[in-house]
Amino acid sequence: MNSKVLSVSSLNNYIKKIIDADFILRNVNVQGEISNFKAHTSGHLYFTLKDEGSRINCVMFRQERQKLRVLPRDGDKVTIRGRVAAYVQGGTYQIYVDDLQSEGTGDLYAKFLQIKERLAREGLFDETRRRPIPPNPQKIAVITSPTGAAIRDIIKVLRTRHPGQCLVIYPVQVQGETSEKEVIAALARINQRQDIDTIIIARGGGSIEDLWSFNSEAMAYAIRASRIPVVTGIGHDIDFTIADFAADLRAATPSQAAELTIPNRMDNLGQILDKKRRLRQLMEARMRQEKSHLVMNLRFIRQNDPRTILVNEMKNVSDHKERMAQAIRLRLDREERRLERATSLLSAYNPYNVLDKGYAIIQNESNEVLKTVSSLDAAHMFRIRVRDGEATYQKGEKLNGIERETN
Repeated sequence: MNSKVLSVSSLNNYIKKIIDADFILRNVNVQGEISNFKAHTSGHLYFTLKDEGSRINCVMFRQERQKLRVLPRDGDKVTIRGRVAAYVQGGTYQIYVDDLQSEGTGDLYAKFLQIKERLAREGLFDETRRRPIPPNPQKIAVITSPTGAAIRDIIKVLRTRHPGQCLVIYPVQVQGETSEKEVIAALARINQRQDIDTIIIARGGGSIEDLWSFNSEAMAYAIRASRIPVVTGIGHDIDFTIADFAADLRAATPSQAAELTIPNRMDNLGQILDKKRRLRQLMEARMRQEKSHLVMNLRFIRQNDPRTILVNEMKNVSDHKERMAQAIRLRLDREERRLERATSLLSAYNPYNVLDKGYAIIQNESNEVLKTVSSLDAAHMFRIRVRDGEATYQKGEKLNGIERETN
């Protein structure tokens, strides 16, 4: 007997009716560990509830979310109450959560916190140990899955920002048992090269189990031992791994990791144009400065030309000569006037000049001027000087025409 052929939609609607009709599934209480938690901008919460053997998708709408005091996070153990319903369009089923009660921290998340605290005490995450990311790398090594969304996102950013940037892909498993060893081995191989400037470790988002290979101590030590700066772009904004704390720079996504390491060609072009403009301004300023120095030097040369100096010195000599002649003339005139004044004064005080007025000077043998009769009587010899000459007489000789006045 041939069964009825159903369309996909018919089958999914049939399954939905069965699930909706089940009394238990309409009101279930399920305990598990949250992973892959996302708080959507619409206000709805999306997460996976898991245990050791299985997982189921859950959604909590905004009106139920408003009842929560604290939002859950990856690794939390919770007990949820809600209903199981099928999603016809996607062919999946999930729990629509009405209530969520926290039961504590999940085992993996607790282990993550222990590792993080231990490495932090060792100083592995100190900011002082982080190396700067080169602004213009020649080659960037990317450790990621060759088929994952992360490498596609990085290449997309590459084409947008800098198509000429060189990427060297190191394909590894980014999830599973061999992932940790492959990533550490890739880091070691890259550090043997001399032409790599930056390393990107990238993978898409996932649960704490999916990202667990990036939460090991060995991974953290390998990243810190790298001599080449390491940028991590693991998961989404809310995902943090031990590798992120150990890295020199943590990006929220693989795309952001590419944006932080691949220089923007247009930014570089703008920087080049700006430097070119600044260089032109500096050159013009230097040329103006050198021109000013040249003008000053030419002026100095002209001022210190030997011919100019000689002419100036000759003029100085001529000026000094003229000033000296003028000074001599002034001095001679002044001395002549002094001589004339002295001559006039000497002439005024010359006793012989009074002889022109009829006076006479009588002197004894000692050339003393005789002013009284008694001094005349005492003289043995006397000399009489008049205007046109003098006559000498001995005592006792009669003076012709001279009478001696007596009292």
